[in-house]
Amino acid sequence: MLKLDVSPPAIEGSRSVVSASIKDDVASALVNLGYKEALVNKTLAEMAIPPDASMEAVLKQALKMLMK
Repeated sequence: MLKLDVSPPAIEGSRSVVSASIKDDVASALVNLGYKEALVNKTLAEMAIPPDASMEAVLKQALKMLMK
């Protein structure tokens, strides 16, 4: 009998890919809200984003930083 492995593949560096994807999504959302791309990129570069952070949590943190 053939057994299927449905677990996600272990890819080295996958956490940084997820973080990069989340950063891209957050950057797009902030630019669409009217923030300048340079300011958004600077803010996101200064943030320490945990590997398990959700897009919503990162967006909320970025908005707090941009409101200062």
